[in-house]
Amino acid sequence: MILVFAGLYLAAALAFGVVRAMKNTASWSAIGHATQFHLFGVTLAGVMAGLVINPYFPQNLTFYWHQLVKIGIINYQHVISVGNEWYPYKFIDLTGGSALLTMLLVAAIGLICVYWRRLSQKTLTLFFIFFLFLAFTLKSRRYVEYYVPFAVLFSAFALNDIWRMFGYPAIWDKVKALFRRQKILFTAVILYFIVFIPLVAAKDMRQTYRDLRGGNSALRFAASSRWLKENTPAKSVVFHSSWDEFPLLFYHNSHNYYIAGLDPTFTYEYSPEAYRKMVDITIGKQTEGIFQDLREVFGASYVFVEKKHTAMDKNIKNSSGFMAVYSDNEATIYKLIIPE
Repeated sequence: MILVFAGLYLAAALAFGVVRAMKNTASWSAIGHATQFHLFGVTLAGVMAGLVINPYFPQNLTFYWHQLVKIGIINYQHVISVGNEWYPYKFIDLTGGSALLTMLLVAAIGLICVYWRRLSQKTLTLFFIFFLFLAFTLKSRRYVEYYVPFAVLFSAFALNDIWRMFGYPAIWDKVKALFRRQKILFTAVILYFIVFIPLVAAKDMRQTYRDLRGGNSALRFAASSRWLKENTPAKSVVFHSSWDEFPLLFYHNSHNYYIAGLDPTFTYEYSPEAYRKMVDITIGKQTEGIFQDLREVFGASYVFVEKKHTAMDKNIKNSSGFMAVYSDNEATIYKLIIPE
């Protein structure tokens, strides 16, 4: 993703630089410091070299096209079931969940509206990038990891510009004058922050603790993966009950091949029909012709069914051609019995 976002930064910087150059001088120095473009050029050249001098070149370019454009920008969240991180935030949840940052942004955007002609090029550039990632985050929540830091940077640069314009004494005099006129409001704001910040910090710490404590164990599927590794032919295909099981299955056992390992968009792009069959089988919607589809469409020799996929497990048990060869408290493995 660095190519996309670095390119956006350069485009924004050049756009604002060109506007200022037109107002001042046509010289290249008015567009920006040569050192900054040199650093960007070196970074971009390194990334490009890494893409080309690559054991997967040029197939890796197709992968990045799907990952960055088809998944990252277009996104099929309304067509297929994708990871939770690709679904949007509600605006109220995003702003309320980062209330302190939202207050900073309101102040910074207010300054943009009043003093935009006097703000630095860096501040205007960061405003463009922040706004871009805000739009992305409202489309897919995973972009919050870019939205938050750029929102902080933009706010900091905007406030620093105001500090530079007026200086500490003038700003402090304005604050004191406003305090004298609005004592009740100022007191309420100060009390709000004194009470609010510790509460938010405590809430976030508790939530982080619960998230980390409730995560998946690295040993999940270890026993069943070991059985597959020791009892199945190399490169034999395992049809598994959910695409998000792949990381742990592959971590414990790279001996087999699996049906879906990355975002399900890759499966959908490869074959919408195969994707729909995969979904119908794993959610238990398809009850007939399961053996035939697993062999002819997916080329599977084994089926891995996590315990919570009870409907899928029931359908396989009720279908001919499957033999349970392994079971524990996490999953059941079936072998497809292929007629001689």
